[in-house]
Amino acid sequence: MRLSTHQNHDRLSAVRRLAGDMVIWIVAFFVGAAIRFVGNPDRLHEALLKYAPGLILSSLGLVAVAYICGLYSNYGTKMQLSRRLILITSSLFAASLVLLVLGSINLSWQVGRGVLLLSVVPAIVLIWIHHVIIHKVINGFKERAAVVISSEDDEIEAQLLEAMDLRNCTLIGCYARKGYVPKLNMKCLGSPEDAWKQAGTAPIDRIFCTTNSLKEPDIALLLRKLRYSGTAISSIALVCEENYQAIPLDIIDDEWLLHACAQPDHMYIAKIKRLADILVSISLGIILLPLLLVGALLVKLSGGSGGILYRQERLGRFGRPFEVIKLRTMVADAEAAGARWSTKNDPRVTPIGRFLRKFRIDEIPQLWNILRGDMSFVGPRPERKEFADKLSEEIPYFSERLLILPGLTGWAQVCYPYGSTVEDARRKLEFDLYYLKNMGLVMDLFVLLDTIKIVIMGGASRRRGDRLAEFEDKLKDAREKVRTMRRPTFLDAG
Repeated sequence: MRLSTHQNHDRLSAVRRLAGDMVIWIVAFFVGAAIRFVGNPDRLHEALLKYAPGLILSSLGLVAVAYICGLYSNYGTKMQLSRRLILITSSLFAASLVLLVLGSINLSWQVGRGVLLLSVVPAIVLIWIHHVIIHKVINGFKERAAVVISSEDDEIEAQLLEAMDLRNCTLIGCYARKGYVPKLNMKCLGSPEDAWKQAGTAPIDRIFCTTNSLKEPDIALLLRKLRYSGTAISSIALVCEENYQAIPLDIIDDEWLLHACAQPDHMYIAKIKRLADILVSISLGIILLPLLLVGALLVKLSGGSGGILYRQERLGRFGRPFEVIKLRTMVADAEAAGARWSTKNDPRVTPIGRFLRKFRIDEIPQLWNILRGDMSFVGPRPERKEFADKLSEEIPYFSERLLILPGLTGWAQVCYPYGSTVEDARRKLEFDLYYLKNMGLVMDLFVLLDTIKIVIMGGASRRRGDRLAEFEDKLKDAREKVRTMRRPTFLDAG
């Protein structure tokens, strides 16, 4: 049975909110033009055709800035309303600025002052109202959820669910298999059969279950009935994906990996993604050429030997080696003592190199790797063979990240900062596996916008990684608690 998930729902919700802001912005100007040219349909039609390109581009600027500010993210929905309105105002100012700049560059796109006055204020008010509604609806609705318990192993997951900060979900109790008495202090709502009987009178919006429960034919049948009656069915892995946008290694297996590899649209992976990589790498290469030349000049003026460009062998898709190209940011003999990870304040990095790394200028030459097909824009970062071999021995499923093209940026890079330990590599893999399952055009666009955000901020935060670490600690505690419940007491032995 295929379990339901909020992952696509979350992204589609973000797209709907994003599209809503774009439509409000564009429609407000069309209405403003209609008021300004009332009684003159020919002039109105001419004006709408004239304004359309600038309005579309400025609406893209609006939602890009809003996304970078976190207004469409899961965390953004919990943002205080006052702060949210300030960020919306900033995004609207950016959109207005884009519109004015475009009008000054191309006079045929210029919006008249009368239309501007009649449009901007209503657009601001309507987008504010849109976000107030979003804030109220998302934070005002809580799903009623229960968990199916059929064994002591299931109680581990029940404890985790109780300990987790479930987003927009309240765990109200459990349904225990007939003949099994849960040891947890959790309200028992009856058996899985009762869940089906109560579906019409005391509805549960979501039921959490384990792989063990799905292997029991009678429980699996009841869960399928509930699913087709409108009740969402989720596993602990899907809850983690929803709450952390990552998948902890301790709760996945080969079955999860097989299910994950069936999720992405392979037509997208094989064709659309490659086409987008070619078009964007050529366009960005032209746009960023002056910045690349400035970066190369800074490397040259900083002195030292070794040349401006740095080439290093990395592993690509299916482990095929290729040479990645970057601007040199380290001293020429940086690895005289052998290969080692770069650390946060690595003494081998030159002062100019530190600046280039902070704003990712050193990675512009990798556009050539993307154009050649060695890399994609979005994917796991390409690893060196020496490190990949070592990490594959110490971290389960590490080689899974070699199944797709490596990326210039990636979900792990925007969610977790530079790491120099095996634990950091493990944490990044948990984000990479999430991307492998959920990769697609929309997610790639969000990753690229997140990349712009962390470049502006000067680096990614450890917040999401720390939340994952907290979850894994809870998982260990839950397993220990179950082991304690299983230990025979003195009376049992007697």
